Amino acid sequence: MIICFPHMPFLQLLKKALVGEIASKLNVKPEDVEKALDNMKRKQ
Repeated sequence: MIICFPHMPFLQLLKKALVGEIASKLNVKPEDVEKALDNMKRKQ
């Protein structure tokens, strides 16, 4: 669903809720993940 409908409000909230999990898997700061998600949102 995230590939077909990336702008669905539920998926936006889910991404924000998983920022910490994504950051820990990638070994980066949660702030960096939030910035990346925000940049992806702005580009589209």
